[in-house]
Amino acid sequence: MSQPTDQRILLRWIFLISGWFLLLCDNFVVQTVLGVDIWAAHLYPDQERRQALIVAIAHLGILVSSLLCLLTSRGLRRSRKWSRWSGVAACVSMLPGFPWLTIAGAVGLCVLIAKLPRLEAPPAPKQTTDYWTRKRKSWVQQVFIYVGFFVAWGPGMVWVERYARRLSMPAWHPHGLAIPYLIVFGLWITAIHEMGHATVAWALYHRVRRINVGPFTFTNAGHGFQFHFEWKRLLNGGGHVAAIPPEGEHLRLKFMAMVAAGPAASLLNALLMFAVFLSLAGTRWQAYWWIPGFICVLSIFDGVLNLVPAGYSDGSMLFHLMLWTPHGQVLIQHLQAAQMHEDADECHNQADFEREVELRETALGRAQEGGEGSALAIAIGYQYLGHARLAMEDWTGAEAEHRRCLKSEAECALNPAMTANAWLGLQRACIERHHVDEAARVYANAAPVIERRQKNRDRIGLAVAKTMLAQVHQRGGAFDKALHEVSEVLRILPPGRDRLMLRAILHSIQAQCEFALDSVERGTEATRQLAEIVRSGKLPPAKRNLGWDELGELGEDLWKLGQESMALELMREATEQLEAGDAQATAAQYRIKLAAAHRQLGKLDEAGKWLPNEDELSVVSRRCLLAERVRLHMPSGRAQEAVADARALLALWQVEPNDPVTEVAVAESLLAEACLAAEEYGQAETLARKALDVLSPWKHSESAACLVTLALARWHAYGAWMPRCMDEARILIEADPLLSPAAKKRVLETQAARLERYGPAKPAVAPSAFAAYR
Repeated sequence: MSQPTDQRILLRWIFLISGWFLLLCDNFVVQTVLGVDIWAAHLYPDQERRQALIVAIAHLGILVSSLLCLLTSRGLRRSRKWSRWSGVAACVSMLPGFPWLTIAGAVGLCVLIAKLPRLEAPPAPKQTTDYWTRKRKSWVQQVFIYVGFFVAWGPGMVWVERYARRLSMPAWHPHGLAIPYLIVFGLWITAIHEMGHATVAWALYHRVRRINVGPFTFTNAGHGFQFHFEWKRLLNGGGHVAAIPPEGEHLRLKFMAMVAAGPAASLLNALLMFAVFLSLAGTRWQAYWWIPGFICVLSIFDGVLNLVPAGYSDGSMLFHLMLWTPHGQVLIQHLQAAQMHEDADECHNQADFEREVELRETALGRAQEGGEGSALAIAIGYQYLGHARLAMEDWTGAEAEHRRCLKSEAECALNPAMTANAWLGLQRACIERHHVDEAARVYANAAPVIERRQKNRDRIGLAVAKTMLAQVHQRGGAFDKALHEVSEVLRILPPGRDRLMLRAILHSIQAQCEFALDSVERGTEATRQLAEIVRSGKLPPAKRNLGWDELGELGEDLWKLGQESMALELMREATEQLEAGDAQATAAQYRIKLAAAHRQLGKLDEAGKWLPNEDELSVVSRRCLLAERVRLHMPSGRAQEAVADARALLALWQVEPNDPVTEVAVAESLLAEACLAAEEYGQAETLARKALDVLSPWKHSESAACLVTLALARWHAYGAWMPRCMDEARILIEADPLLSPAAKKRVLETQAARLERYGPAKPAVAPSAFAAYR
């Protein structure tokens, strides 16, 4: 869709406000602005029927003009070509309204015909196949809403006013305040309706996560209680309640009771207001009869309209649930998936990432049972599962799930939060898989998507969006931008125990950026602040394991940045606390990382002590363990054990379903190194060349190891040294944008050590490219 110009936006708002003003204040316009009754009396004195006819024609003309204005506003919003001509029709219909509407119509015609830029037809957007999402835009429901509104505003209020006169109560004169009355009473009725849903949900032990009433939204979903006001929704009388049901029987009946509670609350409110209306007759408060009368009429309209089985309404859901149609079954499947996602969130907070993945997979499977009619729930399931796989460090699975989510273009357009999270997760997966060009492309796409999430957010929502943006910039190497976002979040983030985890994440980003910019003191201070939050015990008990995981993850990142002693201390502490908190699987991952760190420091015996037992490890953890054992066996002189573990690692990757092309190549590179150590030079050369063909297009840092292995294998097999391979390997490592200077230094040292162990001994053929690192 083409982006609207400022002129078109202004014109759209003018038509929107004009349409609602003419629609809701027609009496004021006809009698006060235009003075039609005075003109009619002057033209046709003593002819009441003709006077009434002229006034009725004026009312009809105002109604037509208001509808054309509203239609034009909608067309301008969607860049429709016909909106110019519907606007012209609206302006022409105003011309007879001398003098004020004539002036407005003439100015509007001038702007539309001479000044408005040409409207290009927007490309047809992809339509979602999700049944209940499509029902939100049901034109049938919109027709019922407008018809019901006119009935309530016209005949409904006329009947109440006549009944008030029969009870000898004074007449009601809104004095041009009809719109404010409608807004206030409409929000009140919506609040009663939504509180009906929420009350029954609470009574049935549902976990209420969100209550929306027009522009007001109350949430409690991860970072404590939040309140948000969005003024653009002030004229939107709708609302909703999001609640997670507890596990147990009769889920369908409980959900039906919760859905029916909204219309029931509206109708009970109407009955109560009618009783108040009747009780005011003859009292000193009878002049205010219009308040309960107005609320009564609107409550009946709200209750009855919501029971009509059209669009995305309570009546439609009740209809499908009672008849147990496929669409009703989809609603229950969505609830069951929501239950599982809620349980998965608890597992995530406890750093039980393996169990989280299981629950996310089950929830996704439950959503997939609904087929194309559950397209949005399926896309959300992919995004949730992708983030769970990231936490478990299953990078190939995480990338696959996030790409599946982003392929659902129509659903991504409907859910910007899901889209932003998917891009964020995809960026990390590409970086961890070391796909250099793809990581840069994803960063370029992710940053604008997340930046758009900052619009119309409350303080917590804005803080979360900016934190995500800081993560994207930090991973993309834009450390100054990341630090700017972090400082903004720390400035606006409200205090509170529920926000401590978000503060911990911010300090982690801050520490990584400062160390990357060589600001050691500021980086150390940010690390101290994160550690203080985690160690203080102030985190909610359910999130303490997640806090220790965040601390350990920072330790891993600091190791990559060259802060060795601090990194080892943080990872040791996180491992011990995670084991004490019964997060054994996550602690096992940190044990493997500690073993790798000690191996790179040359402390081989201590590295071996940190390795966890292979029993009961997940496939993901077992692959990490095997890879580390291969790297540990080779400098220890256990070549055959290295070959056996490398073959087992390659076999595990070859059965992975998510097309792990680079991971298989890395495993082949490790096997080639092990074969070289075992003096199987032909096999080492073949495997290294095969891995290099895959890894080179990715600009993967493991390509350097392949080049070194290839050169060493050929030297041992044929006595021919290949110095060009050494130069290419060094250049590749030094140019890698995903490696920090400290990480590059370690890789170069590792390859230099291999050359010293297996390379030519004569100075004349020594590998000069790595001489500085030998």
